[in-house]
Amino acid sequence: MTSHKDAVFERWWPLPASLDLVRAPVARVADLLRAEIARILPGMPCEAEWLALDDVDALFRSVDVMTNVPTQYFALPTRSEWTVLWNNSFLCDGYDSLCHNLSRLHQVDTLHWSSSDTDTTFQAGTTFAYRRAADGGAITRYVQCARNDTRWSFDAQGEPLPSEPVEGYAKRIKRERLNEAVMAQILAGLGAEPWRERFYDLPAARVFRLRESIVGKRVTRRQVRDVLSRVAVTGSDDGDLQGPPRYLVDRVRAAVPGRVSDLLVDQAWCGHGEAAAWIYEVGVGEAERFGVRLPRDAGPAVVRAESAEGSTFLLYDSRQHPASVFSGAAEAPSFHEPLTCRRCGGGMFELAVGFEVPSDASGAEDASWFALATRCVGCGRDEIVYDDETS
Repeated sequence: MTSHKDAVFERWWPLPASLDLVRAPVARVADLLRAEIARILPGMPCEAEWLALDDVDALFRSVDVMTNVPTQYFALPTRSEWTVLWNNSFLCDGYDSLCHNLSRLHQVDTLHWSSSDTDTTFQAGTTFAYRRAADGGAITRYVQCARNDTRWSFDAQGEPLPSEPVEGYAKRIKRERLNEAVMAQILAGLGAEPWRERFYDLPAARVFRLRESIVGKRVTRRQVRDVLSRVAVTGSDDGDLQGPPRYLVDRVRAAVPGRVSDLLVDQAWCGHGEAAAWIYEVGVGEAERFGVRLPRDAGPAVVRAESAEGSTFLLYDSRQHPASVFSGAAEAPSFHEPLTCRRCGGGMFELAVGFEVPSDASGAEDASWFALATRCVGCGRDEIVYDDETS
């Protein structure tokens, strides 16, 4: 897990890639939100309510469908002078024009920002636009650092904020000038830590939600699990580096919070301490439960999955990773007896796999560490049962 982000935000990524800020109490922001949506969508029936949520995780769990344009708007209370805005757009890019109009029409400071070091709904990049209440909605400070295919661009306009580490903007590698970590530093200097659970006044205060009662044909819907992505890229200027390894294509899917893949999110299993990792849940068609065969000590490190119907495929094959000592080996693997749960003795599991990706990786097989997490179907026991140094 990265040091600038708590685990809950990693689990729900990229939903929290943009958490816009309004410098006003949550009750006032709720009134302003109501007024603005009524102005932008005249005649649109909306339901307004105050939700009692235990934590940030409960916020994201309260939304089951994401849409191309927001149909749900949230105002989150914090332990600061800021209120956080979030919506259910599957673009996960905030709502810049809403921030503009809140500053222009209601004289409040706003900060629209989005940041992701990996490609998600957009290519990797970080941007922020700060508007002061006194400036009529005009942008006081704007900075953007973004990837466009194989090239990165950087732009800065206006007077720097007091918390900006502007000396870093001179770095030769553009993607290092403004990224998630730098954005978190800028936000903290303004008294905001939207990627920290401690920042939110939950469950003491309630969350305001404004929801459109009728979702029209203009709206495209996606399930949350289809939006979630924890597939990391190395950030190479040579372009995208996408996983998984070829032998797992069509046998894995994006990880979802609350599943066994949660065991891998903190990346504590990454033996080389690399920043990037690919994490997936294992699934083939409708099948999500498998038996497992782990490798014996002698011979290539190979892990095999076995379906209830008897078909098999490899979850990990060190012979296909160029940095492994077994790369290209002709020797056939040997396996232990089928894995059984140490609590109940069951032999069927939900599975998740993780591949640590070195910064100089040049292909989908160029991993440095592998880990396998299991959840017993019989008793629910979660465990990382196997890991291997690939390079």
